[in-house]
Amino acid sequence: MTSSQKTLRADARRNRERIVESARELFARDGQDAQIEEIAAHAGVGIGTVYRHFPTKQALLTEMVRSRFTRFAVATAVLAAAWGAPQAA
Repeated sequence: MTSSQKTLRADARRNRERIVESARELFARDGQDAQIEEIAAHAGVGIGTVYRHFPTKQALLTEMVRSRFTRFAVATAVLAAAWGAPQAA
């Protein structure tokens, strides 16, 4: 979680998560042709809410990649701890 996400109100954090999840689904289906307006509708938020969190489509794509790699890193650390493997510094 980034420092900007830590300071979000609970409803804003939920909106952000819904936007990213909706974007993930629509980009998987439509590729880069997915439209911000459609992502907003799919997430159940207004287009202004999407642009408040992600000023460009590239910013949204960047967040999707960042969050995926963060999840991979956490899962790797959990598995490494469970298997007793040393962790990299």
